[in-house]
Amino acid sequence: LIRKLAWVLVTGATGGLGIMACQIARALGAKVVALAGDDESKVGMLKELGVEEVVSYTAKDWETQVLQVTGGGVHLVYDAVGMIESGLKCCRFGGTVVIVGFVGRGGDIEKVRANRILLKGAGVVGYVRCSILPRY
Repeated sequence: LIRKLAWVLVTGATGGLGIMACQIARALGAKVVALAGDDESKVGMLKELGVEEVVSYTAKDWETQVLQVTGGGVHLVYDAVGMIESGLKCCRFGGTVVIVGFVGRGGDIEKVRANRILLKGAGVVGYVRCSILPRY
C-alpha cells in the first residue's frame, strides 16, 4: 500500500500504535504527516522520528493543512481514531484509508457517506488482528 516517497497521514500519531505507524511508514520510504495535539514535547518527539509535518487536530482547518503540505493529499491514511470522513477528505484520488480503531469516538462508530469514497476513487480497509478471532 505504501509507494516509495508516498504521503501517509497517521491519526493518533502520539499513541503507541501511531508512533509505530509513523516509524514503519518512514522505514518504507514514505513521507509522514502526523495528526496530533498541541503538546510541544510530543510534536518534538514526532519530528525526531523523522515525521515531515505535524498537524494539530485542534486546528479548525487541519484537513486543508494536510492537503496543502502534501501538495494535494495523502496516498494512505492510517486511522486509529475513527476519522474516516476526514481521512477521505485528506486523500488524493485513488488513496486508501486503513481503519484500525475508533478510540477517539468513545465507541461511537462514524457513518460514512459512500459518495466520498466514490468521488475520491478511494479504498477503505478495516484491519483487525486479534488472536481470539477465528481465521478463515
